[in-house]
Amino acid sequence: MRIAQVVSYGCELLCSLVPQFQKRRFQKLALDSRINLAVCQSFTASDYVAAQRLRRRLMYYHTEIFKKVDIIVTPSTGYYKLSY
Repeated sequence: MRIAQVVSYGCELLCSLVPQFQKRRFQKLALDSRINLAVCQSFTASDYVAAQRLRRRLMYYHTEIFKKVDIIVTPSTGYYKLSY
């Protein structure tokens, strides 16, 4: 699921920055951002479609769950015991 998120968000981010790449303004980005965008350039259309299919499947399962329950309660942080 995380890979699907990376592919989806990376492709969308890359598409939104096309004008910056065409004008060669990407040097203004931090090095880690440029590395991430370089990785995103390696994704294919098939990768994007597969990520969207997984996203849609997960949305379907969440919809089915919420037909049976009104809320899902999960811990917001991991368990941490304070010692005084």
